[in-house]
Amino acid sequence: MKLLIAGEGKDELGRWAIEEPHRSRQNDIGDGLIEAFLRRIRPDGWSVVDARFWKRIPKYVARRGSQDNRPTLSDTRGKHLGAEGHTVLGLALLAEEKGYDALVFVRDRDRDEGRADDIETALTLARERFAPRIAGGVAIEEVESWVLSLLNHKDAERHGSAKEVLEERHHITTLDGKRAVVASSDLARVREDARSLRLWLDRVREALDVRDEPG
Repeated sequence: MKLLIAGEGKDELGRWAIEEPHRSRQNDIGDGLIEAFLRRIRPDGWSVVDARFWKRIPKYVARRGSQDNRPTLSDTRGKHLGAEGHTVLGLALLAEEKGYDALVFVRDRDRDEGRADDIETALTLARERFAPRIAGGVAIEEVESWVLSLLNHKDAERHGSAKEVLEERHHITTLDGKRAVVASSDLARVREDARSLRLWLDRVREALDVRDEPG
């Protein structure tokens, strides 16, 4: 199974965050958090073949009047898609055009509820209209909140700055430290209040065709 992944930076993408001409010379970074989660959910049977920085993803543009079944604004059930939604559709289109089997992404909400709504609207549309399996979601408020949840912090998704809590209480500031938390956690027993993480994990299991819940 060939995967396209997307995220905001090194924490999410790991070695994929290095520009391609320099990637082979800086290959000690290893997996980002997306791949760390993927390996815990399904250890094999897939490979990441491409990755994209969120802010460098070409926005989707609908082709009005075309016959290629591309979504248009009328497909959003009355909701006008913003920049974040068009980024999601742009990713889905890229995955389809490249022949990838699945798209996996995560985007921090950063206290922007409109961003989250826009992405969720686009996700529904993309999963209906594009061929690749799509597992995406919004980390509330940031991907470090998910790491805190795995460390059994109550209401980690309500912290104003999960990064600060990770540093102050657990002395975790690096990708290595965050990745180690994912590697040692039981993903079948994630806290109930880690709602955005649980939703994302369920979508990834579906996309990777995992029917049980390996820890």
